[in-house]
Amino acid sequence: MTNPFSNSSADSGRSPFDGPFPGSSPFGTGGPAPSNIAAPLHGETADAPMSSPVSGPWVYVNLALTTAVIGIILGIAAPLTGSPTDGSFHILAIAGWVLAGLATVILLGLHSGEDNRRRAENLYIGTPRQTTVFRTAGIAAVIGILITAVEIALWISKTVGA
Repeated sequence: MTNPFSNSSADSGRSPFDGPFPGSSPFGTGGPAPSNIAAPLHGETADAPMSSPVSGPWVYVNLALTTAVIGIILGIAAPLTGSPTDGSFHILAIAGWVLAGLATVILLGLHSGEDNRRRAENLYIGTPRQTTVFRTAGIAAVIGILITAVEIALWISKTVGA
């Protein structure tokens, strides 16, 4: 009967660290790397280290805040130009709604997408100021949408209902 705890490799001249075949290693042969390793991201090479720390894109969030504020200004300017039946009233109200609503939401979405891509790729350092500007742009967009939507409703009620 053989002892299951004995080192049978001592008898055969093989090391316990040898692989299943004589001369092979269980830790690999040191040959080419497996093909299932992920490729480097966006122009990085395998030898290049990660780039320097990044933060979110400022251009989208600044443009979003700008379009939201312009939409609010147009919404405030519409009643100052005259009554809801005037031609400039509904042009200002619709332009304000498009800027505060559509343009701001699209720009905030572009910012979120780029911000998430940067978070996933590199060493990311978030800035509280950028988060504040993002939230301010969202709140300003909601205010601009409400102001201009009421004015568009006034314009439709005065022109269609008359």
